[in-house]
Amino acid sequence: MSGLPTGEYCLFFDMKTGRGAYTGNIKFEPTYRGGTSCDDAELVSVTAGHATTGVDTKLTYQEPGEAAVAVADFASDAEEGSLAVDGALVQGEPIVVEVGTDRVGEWVSAFAHSTPTALGSWYRIGVDGTVTVPVPADAPTGAHSLVVQDADGAVLGWDAVTIAAPDPSSPKRFSSTPAPLVTGAAQVGGTLAVSTPAWTPEATTVGYEWFIAGTDTALGTGDHLLVPSSAVGATILVRATGSRDGYASTSVDSAPTAEVVEARPVPGVIVRDTPITIPTKAGRGVTGPDTLELTSRGGARAMIQPGTTITSSDAGWDGTLLPPTVVTDGQALMPATVDGSTPVVALAIQVGDPGSSLTLDQPARILLPGQAGKHAGFVPAGGTFTPITTPCVADTLKAATALPVAGDCVMSVGSDLVIWTKHFTVFLAYGAKALPVTGADLMPWGIGGIALLLLGAALVVTTRAARRTAG
Repeated sequence: MSGLPTGEYCLFFDMKTGRGAYTGNIKFEPTYRGGTSCDDAELVSVTAGHATTGVDTKLTYQEPGEAAVAVADFASDAEEGSLAVDGALVQGEPIVVEVGTDRVGEWVSAFAHSTPTALGSWYRIGVDGTVTVPVPADAPTGAHSLVVQDADGAVLGWDAVTIAAPDPSSPKRFSSTPAPLVTGAAQVGGTLAVSTPAWTPEATTVGYEWFIAGTDTALGTGDHLLVPSSAVGATILVRATGSRDGYASTSVDSAPTAEVVEARPVPGVIVRDTPITIPTKAGRGVTGPDTLELTSRGGARAMIQPGTTITSSDAGWDGTLLPPTVVTDGQALMPATVDGSTPVVALAIQVGDPGSSLTLDQPARILLPGQAGKHAGFVPAGGTFTPITTPCVADTLKAATALPVAGDCVMSVGSDLVIWTKHFTVFLAYGAKALPVTGADLMPWGIGGIALLLLGAALVVTTRAARRTAG
């Protein structure tokens, strides 16, 4: 991904060309080096493959399926010296060949030409643009041409080399030394941890040193590092040094981390009984990383989730959120009847912005103290009363997440009334007062069921088991 401008890209993997072409069930698996996502990784690798056992499809590491074939006329395909070889070639020891960072992740093969002799099988070019290949213990000594080919057999480069017999007095070299992997948050106070894939042969001891990447500034040793404030704005790498009796001590650096940032605040709860303002643009704002709990002296509360996007019906809204504020004339907002009864407002509160209606992309919890068993409803800015008729499944954020846009539900919790909502406006808790009974509403005695008798000032309800006939 080196050299690409920042932005969004579509990754395309062509499985229909080259060696090991496959046109069946294809899946992808991204891996990250120097980070945990496309946002902070130094290298993003996408591997694809297919293997089937029964009905389960699994991802596999797609290596070229055929043995590499040496190109005889390599000198006409590339210039001598188009590869960089690190050190002398010694029988039975690995050699590092620099192919180029423009080919990171590609599969290659290597040959020592005189016979020619294959230097192992297939190898992937690492993030640093190099590939480590072993020199066979029985490779002919003397002058050779080291040739590297891609998976399609094209010559990537070659150079003149000499293979020598090992010096019995010289230590051996590890044949495979994968780079260490760093995990953790690259922020001040965060902890970075390192692990090292197995080396070949296995290192008996591995030590770690942490540095500011690109410098000699040491930050610490060990398999963990507490990120210091001095690293802000820089990246960090770890150097693994492995050793084993009879082998040369070898050091390998990890890929650098993402750029170190200041410590992020730990999300918590901000409790306010006064207005709070969030940043807005064109009537829309987003709350911060903390839960906001807006309270009133009477005990009413509105709890807003972290990162909630709030949109006002007024594009000029300045982002001010009022805590629950008692509306003294709440009865005047109600219609004369609701479901055939006269509503009696017990508590009315304004939440959010009195000049507009606010919609939320996450549910908020409103608590009306002491109103358990009451009905609930709302009056939007400039609108009319709407009862809330949906009962809440549970008093939890998970249950309320299923609410539709601008939806509500209500339930009693202890002695309180709880409303989960995706909008802010005026909310009311109310009871129902029975309408007065008129003479036309009374049932005659001749009809079985429930009979109502108006006896003086008392309303008496009796039941009759069977129809009575006169006489």
